[in-house]
Amino acid sequence: MKRAVGKAMLWAALTVFLLGCGGAEERKMKFFERGMRHFDQQDYVNARLELRNAVQIDPKYAPGYFALGRVELKAGDYRKAYGYLNKAVELDPSLHDAQLELGRLLAGGRAPDKALEKAELVLAARPGDRGAGILKALALMLQGRVEAGRAVLNELLAAGATDPEAFMLLARAAAQEGGLDEARAILDRGLSANPQSTALLGMSAAVEARAGRHAAAEAAMERAMALEPDKTAHRYGLADLRWRTERREAAVRLIEEMIAGARDGEQARIEAARFYLARGGAEEAEKVLRDGLAALPDSFRLRLALGEACMRRHRPTEAAEVLRASLSMQAGAPAEKLQAKNLLAQAVMTQGDLSAAEALVEEILAESAGNVEARYLKGRLLMLRRKPGDAVAEFRTVASERPEFVEGHLRLAEAHLSREEPHLALETLRAAAKLLPGSKEVQRALARVYVAQKDTVNAESALQRLRAIDPEDTGVYASLGDLFAAGGQAEKAEAEYRRMCRLDPANPLGHLKLSHFYWDAGRRAEAVIVLEQALDARPGSMELLAGLVRAYAAAQRLEEAAARCRAEAARMAAPAPALNLLGVVYGLQKKHAEAEEALNRTIALQPEWAAPYQNLARLYLSQGRTAQAVERFQAAVRADPRNPVGYLMLASLHEQQQEFAQ
Repeated sequence: MKRAVGKAMLWAALTVFLLGCGGAEERKMKFFERGMRHFDQQDYVNARLELRNAVQIDPKYAPGYFALGRVELKAGDYRKAYGYLNKAVELDPSLHDAQLELGRLLAGGRAPDKALEKAELVLAARPGDRGAGILKALALMLQGRVEAGRAVLNELLAAGATDPEAFMLLARAAAQEGGLDEARAILDRGLSANPQSTALLGMSAAVEARAGRHAAAEAAMERAMALEPDKTAHRYGLADLRWRTERREAAVRLIEEMIAGARDGEQARIEAARFYLARGGAEEAEKVLRDGLAALPDSFRLRLALGEACMRRHRPTEAAEVLRASLSMQAGAPAEKLQAKNLLAQAVMTQGDLSAAEALVEEILAESAGNVEARYLKGRLLMLRRKPGDAVAEFRTVASERPEFVEGHLRLAEAHLSREEPHLALETLRAAAKLLPGSKEVQRALARVYVAQKDTVNAESALQRLRAIDPEDTGVYASLGDLFAAGGQAEKAEAEYRRMCRLDPANPLGHLKLSHFYWDAGRRAEAVIVLEQALDARPGSMELLAGLVRAYAAAQRLEEAAARCRAEAARMAAPAPALNLLGVVYGLQKKHAEAEEALNRTIALQPEWAAPYQNLARLYLSQGRTAQAVERFQAAVRADPRNPVGYLMLASLHEQQQEFAQ
């Protein structure tokens, strides 16, 4: 009897166990399926909750981690996405789509070797896979093996692939080598195969703009807007094109239309302000925010954004007033209040009141001991107090707590340099480069420290890595050219400067660098020709005109310099800068009456600009007209009260006249 009861109990326990397991599996799948339904509906908050429940029931459920990785990708949290995807492929390496997503993240993080491994792994299992082929091409190009990457893409296209990414990668490779017409043809092929692709249209607009075909660039963005009328990114893309082609009024009108049609006027104005601030339009940003406050006077977020705009306009006093007013309001979430306090501390620090800034920082830290922004600001204050040892501790905390914050690493390295610890600065920056392999700022800082240490080999390596991160950043070509020129590698320096001119012909810096290189090498006729040709192609460029005038003056070709200034002034809608240069050239020619006329015309056109006052005062001094020189320098500092040259020249003149008190 006992044996029978024991058997019955055993079977009952086993039945409960089996039913329990079956129930767990069923619950897991229900959570997973609900999560995927939410994902398909773009409800990522609920998708995340359901999928987390699924992996809590079964911590070894690889598809659940893959799905969570996809959710975080959509949410823009790439660190979490990487963690989930990595977990998925650890549990099940045969999840090839997860391997591809992981490879794309690695490529985006500038880890091309690891991205290539993922692509090859998938291609071994799924030969001819288009996604893996595109990832392989991208990884090869990031490694600098551009032709190998092109070969992979051309093979995919020949096999019938029509993926927009394939055309975009091919076009980018062509554009990076200066083949803008080739890039344009590739994008046209891509758009023929994918007429609805706004990504291709956006890249087409960028290529057209770079080639100077601004009407075609705007047409491409307008097509993207027509395809996705609710997506503000396309409208901002069009506004950006107009802004960069000196059509700021048209850009502002477009943004005002967006604000007028927005459902959330507060958010629309904040986005518009960010657009302006990113392009140096602090005045426009301030206006759009002040207009917003007139309509929404209780908006804490608009006041916070206005404080930032005032700081960008180098008006810390106004910023402090706005921020203090915002902090006295009842509105504002706790995190926003802390942000406002941090910005207020920065404004007060900029005003020079370090004690008040320190008090605010300590107040923030008393409220939120882990506030990284306050720790960062405390480190900056300690640097201003010349306490780099204490600053090191603060910046180390910032870099540890928020490793993705580039400035934390850079400031930590700076503090080590202030303590004459270049080895620790390099150690800091190398560690940052591993954490943030896609950071241009870290590689730039590394290059600077290596140059200061006269380590040209590692400086070149850092700059080459910077070029791999962003091949379209032509500033790196200038830096490499300078490095080679300083090291006596003339051919390599010339090649970099020429490449910069070819890749970014609208940027005066490349032409100026190349001209200066030729001048230093004794090739002065070539130096002048470079600037003449560049100015002919881009009339109205004051940087090129100033460079050419300097070259003409050094070669004693003053009449040609004057003729160029007159020609540029005649064709410019705002000729004041060219007239100012013309006045300087006439002064060098001892044509005092003509010089005075040109400079007075400049002042009449642009009375707030200090430079023509200074040039006119120097002209008077060269003729012994000291009283008139004093008058003009006084006008110069009235026009620009922050102009140190005007004050120094006035002080010198008063000293000459023994007017010591003045």
